[in-house]
Amino acid sequence: MELLDDYIMKKTKLFSLLDRLKDDGFVPCEFLDKRYNEENINEIKKSIQDGKFTISVCGQINAGKSSFINFLLFNGRPILPADDTPWTAKLCSICYGEKNSAVVKYYSQESWEKIKKQEFLNEAGEKLNYYETFLKEDVDRASRQGIYQDQVITKNGKVDRNVSLEDLTQYVTKNGNYTPFVETVEIQINNELLKGVTFVDTPGINDRNELRSKVTTDWIQKSSAVIYLFYTGQSLSKADFDFIDMHLAAISSKKILFLVTKADTSNDYQGAVDFVQENLRNNPDLKDRNFLSASKNVFPISTLAALIDQNLKNGVELDEDLAFHLDRLEADAPEFLDNQGFIPPFIEELKKHLMEDSGDALIDKGKELINDVLRTKLDALTNQLSGLENEEKMISKGVEQLINEQNEVNHKVLEFEDLRDRASNRFVFLSNEIRNEIDSMVNGVLQQSRKDLEVKILNINSLYERRNSLVHKIRDQLEAIIVPKINNKIKESDHLDKVKEYQDYIVESLSKISLSNYPMRKYHLISHSFSGDQLKKKLSLDGLTSDALKKHEDLKVYKFVFDFTDKEKFNSKLFRTVDSFYEALGNQLKGVIKQTILSDVEIVRDRMFEQTSRHFHYINEKLAKYEEDRKDRVFIHESINLSIKKLKEETDKMKEVQAEIEKMLANI
Repeated sequence: MELLDDYIMKKTKLFSLLDRLKDDGFVPCEFLDKRYNEENINEIKKSIQDGKFTISVCGQINAGKSSFINFLLFNGRPILPADDTPWTAKLCSICYGEKNSAVVKYYSQESWEKIKKQEFLNEAGEKLNYYETFLKEDVDRASRQGIYQDQVITKNGKVDRNVSLEDLTQYVTKNGNYTPFVETVEIQINNELLKGVTFVDTPGINDRNELRSKVTTDWIQKSSAVIYLFYTGQSLSKADFDFIDMHLAAISSKKILFLVTKADTSNDYQGAVDFVQENLRNNPDLKDRNFLSASKNVFPISTLAALIDQNLKNGVELDEDLAFHLDRLEADAPEFLDNQGFIPPFIEELKKHLMEDSGDALIDKGKELINDVLRTKLDALTNQLSGLENEEKMISKGVEQLINEQNEVNHKVLEFEDLRDRASNRFVFLSNEIRNEIDSMVNGVLQQSRKDLEVKILNINSLYERRNSLVHKIRDQLEAIIVPKINNKIKESDHLDKVKEYQDYIVESLSKISLSNYPMRKYHLISHSFSGDQLKKKLSLDGLTSDALKKHEDLKVYKFVFDFTDKEKFNSKLFRTVDSFYEALGNQLKGVIKQTILSDVEIVRDRMFEQTSRHFHYINEKLAKYEEDRKDRVFIHESINLSIKKLKEETDKMKEVQAEIEKMLANI
């Protein structure tokens, strides 16, 4: 009676502290993947009040959870599917019942719509739709069997009761017709081991279904104890490590047992066991939890060996698959057959550490939950406070930074205007220099050609022949002397080098003007540049051939009346025509060359200046907007400081309450 009174007193004190979490504002709270609300508090109180002891079986997909539970609770019958996949695995709870049956709960319409919209990232980093990737094919297959989603997906979530365990495969296996629509399954079975205890077979911890993953997390938070399974081929992976660190914080370390499953498949299963034990005891992030005491170890087991041994002892004929594994085990791992897969020692430990003293275990579960709520609330407040303080620093720096940026911009604008003036003056000087050089070059070539043409014309005795051969002689001059010589002189000249030097001067100067906080990308500055080869190709005069001469106004000599009786007058008129053409040709050549060289560099210069002007205009607009918002920023700054002050006061108060509650917990 004294023991019962002690338990009732502990329970009363614990309930008072659980209520205090609600009264003092510790719930609701949320930090990272942990969430606690009043419902969690009420559930743990009800669990303690009812004496309901829950054991969750956790681990990655294919760690052997379902096979383990089938052997432990169903005498080896394959009630739970051992071949489930991440998208078909169901959360199954197993409790005591006089009659073996199951209760199946389907997704509600709201949950089903969330699943249809849910997205996830595959291993390649691609975003995929969960429903389309994993469930649609199974839903379509079910409809071909006459099972439609509107029959099973209802507003509040349909429930099928008294489902036969023989029919359970239709609800929980990957080929089951109802499987894609099922959310959870509760199995009731007449097994003395389950009296006062509920086992929960959770989906794998690498589950991509967010809704099912949340249900799993909620169950674990409600659990009184946990059996955690590591697959011997991948013991304590990152997924295992993260799950233990994050989700088992609310479970008393005394109430967690660790198994290394499928140990018979490894040549060095003891190495896997030692690796897990070493990390649980000594890893800096885990050792403070004291998962393993000096007398508590990790268990290597083989459910398959235990099942084969049980069938052999009961005279049950082995199927082809089990017979194959019997031969393998006898040859490679006979110790597992001799020791029933090492499961009996684990069951003794299970009864000793988890199921006996379940009342104290429930009290410990409540204490662990209180501690975890306290930690989660303080972590959330600390994180929120840190965020506000960082925001306050950013806003404080913002005003000072704004002034510095404005000063920098104003200084750079003056530099830019000065550069533009210097560049314009330099361009005028460069243009005049290039124009004069082009005039001199073209005049020299044409004068030489004119003299050569006059000699050749005068060597013709017939005046008629002189007139008639004029166009052909000029064509010869154009093709043999004028075009080739001018092309060669352009190639030999340094005009384009001067243009390139001018452009480089602008690009380099603009790069120096670029602002530190608003840099111009350099490739923008040179995107309109040109090369000497491109200009030389563009300046080629090879297209100015004799066909163009026939249409030249100054060479239509046949429209003029020549006096063939007066040789002196004839020559005078003929060579005036030649001079007129050469003058027009010279102007044309000079115009083409000057336009090509100077206009391109002028375009590049103007574009770069235009881009830089837009750059400064954008910055000034942005800074002007900052200035307009300055009053608002000051107001926000004051509001944040006020929030920080209140949050610090709340945090200090919560820390005082936390210390007080932890002191009271120590006395329970």
